[in-house]
Amino acid sequence: IALIKYLAYATAKGNYALGAELVEVGILALLIAAEKYDITRGVKFTTYAYTKIRGAMLDYMQKEREHQYY
Repeated sequence: IALIKYLAYATAKGNYALGAELVEVGILALLIAAEKYDITRGVKFTTYAYTKIRGAMLDYMQKEREHQYY
């Protein structure tokens, strides 16, 4: 959870309300990563989860930006 909080608040760049939302997105992404992780691929779980969590946060931010213009 510490990694998720770090990524969320670093990605939000001082916007604490957005950071809290990104923590939620990150936790959901972690759960999805845990379900889809395949140990036979030779990638550490932390590396796999990091990319999924970061990607989910960036996707969420992009959707929020697009939503603001409508």
